[in-house]
Amino acid sequence: MQIIAAKTQVGNSWMAWIPILNLILMCRIGNTSTLALLGLLIPLINLFIFAYIWGEIAFATNRSRWYGLLIIVPGINVILPGYLAFTD
Repeated sequence: MQIIAAKTQVGNSWMAWIPILNLILMCRIGNTSTLALLGLLIPLINLFIFAYIWGEIAFATNRSRWYGLLIIVPGINVILPGYLAFTD
């Protein structure tokens, strides 16, 4: 997450290492409201909100927003952040 923040020129990339602050950093990278984090407390809705936030992060790194849906797929959700961070 720290590399993605640096890639998208979002300040305070150190927040990637602190558990709650990394969610706020995700919202900043994706230009979404931090109020969306309240939706993460609702079961089943949290999957779609998490996919939406990751879709916005993918868009911030010049990828399609559809990559956000891949964060729901087991196995791919481990690879996707690295793909967004380390590819052009």
